[in-house]
Amino acid sequence: MKILFLPQAEKSLEKFSKQDQLFIIKKILHLEKIKNPLIIKNIKKVKLFNFFRLRITNFRVFFEIKDNEILISEIRRRSEKTYR
Repeated sequence: MKILFLPQAEKSLEKFSKQDQLFIIKKILHLEKIKNPLIIKNIKKVKLFNFFRLRITNFRVFFEIKDNEILISEIRRRSEKTYR
């Protein structure tokens, strides 16, 4: 699967330290190698939306799958406000 970062995701990724950025990108690129990334334990469907979230330690990566592409829409640090 091909991975695409939407502009909002790129902007949110820039807010983190370089070390965190590299760690997050490495985990996201791992999805590209898997035929069906939804079988990964750390991926859950977001209720009421057609999005999925990937848990990477205390970060959450929100994405959707369209036409054999993973569209990364946002990356957030886990907090009380993450799902609001």
